[in-house]
Amino acid sequence: MLAFARFQFNFQVETPLHLNFYSGSMLRGAFGHALRHLSCMTKMPDCKSCMLYRSCPYPLVFEHPPQESNFQKFNNIPNPYIIEPPPLGNKIYQVGEVLSFNMVLMGQAMAQLPLIIFAWQRALQQGLGKERSRATLLNVIVEPDQPHAQEIYNALEGSAVQAYQARVPPLLAQTDALTLQFVTPLRIQKQGTSSACAAVVSANRRFNLAICYAAADSKTRHNFKP
Repeated sequence: MLAFARFQFNFQVETPLHLNFYSGSMLRGAFGHALRHLSCMTKMPDCKSCMLYRSCPYPLVFEHPPQESNFQKFNNIPNPYIIEPPPLGNKIYQVGEVLSFNMVLMGQAMAQLPLIIFAWQRALQQGLGKERSRATLLNVIVEPDQPHAQEIYNALEGSAVQAYQARVPPLLAQTDALTLQFVTPLRIQKQGTSSACAAVVSANRRFNLAICYAAADSKTRHNFKP
């Protein structure tokens, strides 16, 4: 099964920070840059030609290498994380305000949590956006807004990352109907046209690929027939 956990990162803003509708992309870029800098041992410009490509934590988390299985080659393996930015829209965070966003980690990526926390800490210390707005990490909370929410890292105390319990989603029951509610923009096309069916088929394919290459136990499959 594909275990996962949601982590809330809380930062105190040190210089004014402007977020817009593309804040998720900005956070992802800053995180990826910091993670690569911290992970890379060879300093080669191209990860794919590096001898450590398939053992380095950077591609494992951020750019999953292509995989081959049963004579098929999969080039677009879903990365085992989801960044949940602050609510979409224009907002200016003033000095002293708290910036919070979530990151969901799945499967084997959870083993890299200390490195991921350090990468986020480094990314926002170096600054976001054109203004290079900086923020200081306060803490990390697992499963925020849930009864079992737990602070697993306090940057002010400099403590080690605490143990936590990951979640495993229940098996999906067979059903003849499915309703999706999109909270962020989505565009999926097949042969030049968009459809709900294409969205569900794509989601099912990505879910099964994630189980194959991110989970410790890859026996579970969910099939969808349009």
